[in-house]
Amino acid sequence: MLTQRTDISELPIWEFTLNNLYDRFILPVLENKKTGHLLTDLDKIQPNLESDTIKRCSYEAYELIKKSKNRLKPENDGIVFQFEDFNKVESDCSLTEGMSIRDSLLQIVNLLCKETNTNTLSLSDRPKYYTKHQGYNGYMGWHTNSDTPGDRWYLVYNTKEDSSFFRYIDPNTNKMITKWEPKGWSLNHFKLGDYEKPLWHCIYTKSNRISFGIRNIGSILKKHKWADVVVGNPNQIEENKTEELTQTEQSIQTLITACEIAQQQGAFTLDESRAIMNAIDVLNNSN
Repeated sequence: MLTQRTDISELPIWEFTLNNLYDRFILPVLENKKTGHLLTDLDKIQPNLESDTIKRCSYEAYELIKKSKNRLKPENDGIVFQFEDFNKVESDCSLTEGMSIRDSLLQIVNLLCKETNTNTLSLSDRPKYYTKHQGYNGYMGWHTNSDTPGDRWYLVYNTKEDSSFFRYIDPNTNKMITKWEPKGWSLNHFKLGDYEKPLWHCIYTKSNRISFGIRNIGSILKKHKWADVVVGNPNQIEENKTEELTQTEQSIQTLITACEIAQQQGAFTLDESRAIMNAIDVLNNSN
């Protein structure tokens, strides 16, 4: 259900980008030189908290939340700090060496695109920092994200070994599974289910945990008639014949679809913009 990679920092293709991201984002956060805002209104969730927030990630808490008709949203059941949108985290236009935070995150998305052989990946979330606050350990309680199903990747940095975990309920067995995370960088991959078969999950740390989310937005593009876009001469395509498109052809389709969206709504969402940029990168590197 969940795969966890711990070797990415050792791979040359990832090393420079991760080191750059550590220097420009992780370290300033850990040194309190870069701060986010607490997602939660602590006064509202304190009645649900006990001495250790790990109890909000217990099986008993899962059963109570699942049965409750008044479920707390993830952002209202956690001790987690969120940063500005990654496009606004840092401009760094005057950098003489290295990459900006924004460019580092885009490069990570591009690396995953190549590994997964797709050009429809995008950052799905703002950077999040789980850490102790007012005596409570960092956590995010049980939730499903069933309104946005599909593949998720989370690039995670932990300051201590086995001090943080990603925990989920196997939808096939209803058993609780805990994946402790290593010190340093790791990459979690899992697939969120829909309302029919949700993937309940939660996060906890007793040290410091920083994460960056990535998702596949292919389904978003399909809503904008992705399948109806024809590449090349329509007269040369046999009726009802389906062929697997190359990555370059998919990128061309993305750009054509983007033009249609711009014509219809006059603006792009963040996810749509990211898919367009990935498509341009693929085309630039295809020669």
